[in-house]
Amino acid sequence: MKPTALCLIAPDLLASLFAPSDWARLEDSLRFVASPCPPTGFVTLPTPLEEVEVLIGSWGLPTLDRALLERMPALRMLFYAAGSVRDKVTSESWQRPVRVVTAAAANAGPVAEFVVAQIVLSLKQAWPAAGQVRSAQRFVHPDLPPAGLFRSTVALLGLGHIGRLVAERLRHLSVEVLAYDPVVAPATAAEHGVRLVGLDEAITGADVISCHLPLLPATTRLIRGSHFAAMKPGAVFINTARGAVVHEAEMFTVLQSRPDLVALLDVIEDERPGATSPLFALPNVWVTPHLAGSIGRERQLLGQLVADEAERYATGRPLRHELTAEAFATSA
Repeated sequence: MKPTALCLIAPDLLASLFAPSDWARLEDSLRFVASPCPPTGFVTLPTPLEEVEVLIGSWGLPTLDRALLERMPALRMLFYAAGSVRDKVTSESWQRPVRVVTAAAANAGPVAEFVVAQIVLSLKQAWPAAGQVRSAQRFVHPDLPPAGLFRSTVALLGLGHIGRLVAERLRHLSVEVLAYDPVVAPATAAEHGVRLVGLDEAITGADVISCHLPLLPATTRLIRGSHFAAMKPGAVFINTARGAVVHEAEMFTVLQSRPDLVALLDVIEDERPGATSPLFALPNVWVTPHLAGSIGRERQLLGQLVADEAERYATGRPLRHELTAEAFATSA
C-alpha cells in the first residue's frame, strides 16, 4: 500500500521544482489524495485530510501548528523541497512526531558555487578595480592592496552544509582556509581541510570572510561594527546566510569610513519588496537579491532530492537527508 500524500505547492513553483520524470517517480511512490494545490488551498479542499500521512511542500508551506496537525492526524512525514524549515516545524510536530526531510543539501551546492566564485573574484580585487575603472572612466590597472589567490587566507563563519562544500572546493586553490563554528570539533574541521579558530581570529586574519551562520538567538547581530573595523586592509565580507546575523547599522558606519573594505551581500535584514537600505548607496557594497540559492533549472535539484527520498520512504529504506530535532536546534 502506497503512503497517502498531499502536495501543497503552487503550480508555477511546482513546475520549476520537479522535472516531469521526478514528479512521475513521486506518483509511483505515493498515493495523492488530491491534485497539487497552493499552500492556502488545503483549507477548502473537499478531500478528507484525516488519512494524509505524507506532506510535500516548499516555500510558502503553512506552519505545522496545532490547527494543521489536528486536520491531519495521520501526518507522519514532511518532504520539504527547499532549505530551512525553521518557520515550518513546531514543538507539536516534533512531539507527534512528524519526520522531516529538507532539500537543504541540494540547495547547498548552488550556494557554494556562488560563494567560491565571489571569493575568487574578491581575491583578484575585482570589485574595487571595477569601481576605479567606472569612476575614472578609463581602463587602468588599479592601485590596490596586494591580494591574488596564492597564499591568501579565507575565513568561513559556519561549517554546515554550505560551509563544508565551500571548504571542499577551496581545497583546489592555493589558499589557507580558517573556520569559526562553535559546534564543530577541530578534528571535523581538519577533515574538511580547514583550521578551526575563534571568531575574532577568523575575521582579523582573513582576506575574505564568508558568512554561513544559521540565524539563531546566539547568532543574531553577532557580527558587529568592531569586527568590520578590525578587518585587514582591502578585506571582503560575503554574506549568503541571513542578514540579521550582522548588525547592519554598525556595519554601515564602518564601511562608510573604510572604503577599502568591500561587502558582498546576497541577504539583508529587511528583504520586503520595496524596502530600502542605506547600504545601497555605498560604493563598496554590492547587494544581490538572494541569487546564491537555487534559481532557474537549479531548483530541479530540490525536487530530485525529494523524489529520491520519497522512494526510499515508500520502500522502507533509510532516509539520507532526514533532519532530526537535535540537528534542527542548530540548523539554519
